[in-house]
Order: sequence, then structure tokens, then C-alpha cells
Amino acid sequence: MLVQSFSTGSKPTGSDFENLIDTLEVTDLEKQGWNKKSDFDGKYSSLSEKPTIPTKTSELTNDSNLETTTGSQGKADGALESAKSYTDSQLADILVRLTALENSEV
Repeated sequence: MLVQSFSTGSKPTGSDFENLIDTLEVTDLEKQGWNKKSDFDGKYSSLSEKPTIPTKTSELTNDSNLETTTGSQGKADGALESAKSYTDSQLADILVRLTALENSEV
């Protein structure tokens, strides 16, 4: 056998190759099965068991927790309120300083 020849380290002989070829013969029936061509015409409409493709993003599941319009708006509103609060506190501080400065000059 060819495998035995390789495993023992000796070189395979011609008869080893003949034995290998005999075991590798492919029948005509096997060849016909391999040569069968698909009858698919290439049209998506011809496919069976097609997936449903969403037409709106609202039909998708947000399983990655991507930012949503509602979430973005909430963050933007929070940032606006923080900016207003900071600005109001800075203006109040300026007013206190101006008042103190004004009273010290009198």
C-alpha cells in the first residue's frame, strides 16, 4: 500500500500507485452528481425562504445600544441646561463683583 510505503520511509513503487489509483476511481454516477448545474436563474424573486428585509429602521432591534433620537435629544437638553446654569452662575458672580466694586468706590 502507498500509505504503508510512506510510513516506513521506503519509496513507493509503480504497483503502489496503481493500487492507489484503483481506490480513487470515481464512478460515472458520482461524476454526474458533481456536474449537476443549479437551475437558479439569478433572480431574487426566484429564491425560496427569503429573509424579511426591513424597510424602516424602526423595524430593527437596537441590540448594540446605538444612540437613538430620543437619547440624543435628552443629552442635548441636559447639556443646554448645564450651559444655561453655568452662564447664570457666572453672570451672578459678575454682578456680585460689580456691586462690590461699585460700593467700594463710594
